[in-house]
Amino acid sequence: MKINILFFIITISQSINAQVSLQNNSLIHPKLAVLYIGMDNKIKVIGLKNYAELTITSTNSYKSKYIIDSNGTATITVNTTGIDTLKLYKKNKLIATHYFKVQSIEYPVIRVGQISDTIASKQQILKQAKLNVVIPNCEYDFKIKVVKFSMTIITHYNGVSRVELNQISSNVLSQDYIDAILSLDKGDKIIFDNVVIQGESACRRMIAGCSLLIK
Repeated sequence: MKINILFFIITISQSINAQVSLQNNSLIHPKLAVLYIGMDNKIKVIGLKNYAELTITSTNSYKSKYIIDSNGTATITVNTTGIDTLKLYKKNKLIATHYFKVQSIEYPVIRVGQISDTIASKQQILKQAKLNVVIPNCEYDFKIKVVKFSMTIITHYNGVSRVELNQISSNVLSQDYIDAILSLDKGDKIIFDNVVIQGESACRRMIAGCSLLIK
């Protein structure tokens, strides 16, 4: 009888532990087992209702142990590319082990809407008439936006002409910008420069812009 009770307890314990998982809520798709270097990776405990006395250990972090807060979350930072082994403990008892791929983040780039090419029609540009910040090959859910930019147009009518329009405080093309684009011909060029971006911390910085050739 005691053996059967013990077997029952072990079976239930294993069943509960098998349902416990860790996910990175800082990602666009949180179920992906990826951590990013230099970023706050908000790891959420899934499958438990009581988060008291929970800790996570990491094999790829300056800090070896993290305390789970009352919302079931710990913010983890990682150092080098490779694999991080995250272990979840209740007091000193191991509850779950999960492996995460650690990746670096590429430099942000600027795009007009979702245009990834360097050639576009006027219709394509005006249909997506705003500048976006894109991090190539990255699943991290950045809250970064363009807050300022200017536009320069280079035309080939009657020789080469360069016209610089005043900087605007927005990520959306102004009516003056739209009118200037509508006046362009095939082979003319638009340069978006003096681009300033801002993240959640309200810190602003300037990054390289982008250019499009009219087709």
